[in-house]
Amino acid sequence: MGKADSVKQRSNLLTVLIAILVGLVGILLISTAANSDWLINRPSWQTAVRELGGILFASVTVALLWELIAKRALLAELMDAAKTKEDIITARLLYITSDFTGGIPWKEYFQRASHLTILFSYGNPWRNVDYDVLKDLAARRDVKVELMLPDPNDEKILFELARRFNETPEYVKKGIVDTENEFKILFGMGKAHF
Repeated sequence: MGKADSVKQRSNLLTVLIAILVGLVGILLISTAANSDWLINRPSWQTAVRELGGILFASVTVALLWELIAKRALLAELMDAAKTKEDIITARLLYITSDFTGGIPWKEYFQRASHLTILFSYGNPWRNVDYDVLKDLAARRDVKVELMLPDPNDEKILFELARRFNETPEYVKKGIVDTENEFKILFGMGKAHF
């Protein structure tokens, strides 16, 4: 079971447990309003307690239906409307994140990898954060690694990447060349096929 499935199951379990507790409180309030002599003799309080119990019970029912059924149906409908569901499934995407350093369990994936293709624009921040993971990968004999980088001599590519990263073309070119050299050194010393 993957990390995402485990988190989903815990979330579902927590939702159901909280819903059961709140639902029981709602039922208890309704029952108390109907059977308590003190409340029967105070009709305005009896109504308030009974209504609060009814609101809690109804809210739990709606929340459970949303959490366990409707939210997933809405997500599937949105993905279908955006025509991305099949693309995501075909690409076997596991994560979509803007946090490339902590949003994906790189170490776990690299430990299981036997063939890895890495596509970088230049990848300095990611390489620096996950250098130990790459070093472990390079030490394995059963791994084939391919590195894909932009052409550091293509001025159009350099200009566009510089524009996107808010850097100079010279900085981007240096990043590409440095990445290539670092990978050659790292995987040249290791046992993996590069």
